[in-house]
Amino acid sequence: MYFINLAGWRENAISRFWRENAISRFWRENAISRFWRENAISRFWRENAISRFWRENAISRFWRENAISRFWRENAISRFWWEKHNFRFWRENAISRF
Repeated sequence: MYFINLAGWRENAISRFWRENAISRFWRENAISRFWRENAISRFWRENAISRFWRENAISRFWRENAISRFWRENAISRFWWEKHNFRFWRENAISRF
């Protein structure tokens, strides 16, 4: 009876070892997979934030450069118009002065 009890205890210990090992392996693998999943999610958000920053920066840079070029274009057109009329004013004034 003692040997049967010892064999039962040994089988119980072995099964308990495998059960605890399986549970710990489950938690360990679950923790590792959760780490990779959360790391992948955070990496996705980080890369998405970086790409969104570059995209918005490119859009704002396009609008800023477009505004600067539009300013120079309109300024050049208005400067041409003023110089042309100013020249005509001086020419007519010079002709009338003679």
